[in-house]
Amino acid sequence: MSFKILASIRFLELQDLDLIETPTFKITTHDAEKAKVLGSEFQKFARLRDLRSYDKNAMAYAVYESIDDNPIFQQEMNEELTQLCWQMEIFLLFLWFVKDNSISLEQAYGQFTIVKSINWWTGRNVFSTCIGAI
Repeated sequence: MSFKILASIRFLELQDLDLIETPTFKITTHDAEKAKVLGSEFQKFARLRDLRSYDKNAMAYAVYESIDDNPIFQQEMNEELTQLCWQMEIFLLFLWFVKDNSISLEQAYGQFTIVKSINWWTGRNVFSTCIGAI
């Protein structure tokens, strides 16, 4: 089983970068990479507004693998969802090229590959001064 954390990032433009890699997550603006990571299950369960958000914005993501589907892994990943979203927001807050600090998470999801649903987390944008308007 695997668990994906998927976050769309509003107002982030990456000119000639294919991918930003941090120790805990990656960020991309390329449609082919986004489609590969999102997959058909996400397309099936996400709301239309959220699908549009991932289509037009940069996407941050992390994928965690487990050899079985034990409940401890599921519990840890649900907790990791909030923690990693906060890490992403802190990372965005400290980008040197952000003049007005308008970059922030727009939507974030956690998705288990064996569970036919997604866990939604969106934020209050705890570590950002962005108002969050679309």
